[in-house]
Amino acid sequence: MEEEAIFIYCLADCVVRAVSCADDPRSLMTHAEIITFVMISALYYRCNYAITRRVIAYHRYFNHLISRLV
Repeated sequence: MEEEAIFIYCLADCVVRAVSCADDPRSLMTHAEIITFVMISALYYRCNYAITRRVIAYHRYFNHLISRLV
């Protein structure tokens, strides 16, 4: 899954840069990280964000994660 996560992040980052979408300075996660989180959740955990948060936090893929309430 790690290689897929890296590929998804690189692809999302390229798309975000191509459309010139600036990140919100108040946000702790970039747009590419959020897209990667959602895609991993859809591909592996049937869009269950709670499980995805636990797995991503365990593997430390990102420095910060979106809150549980989102």
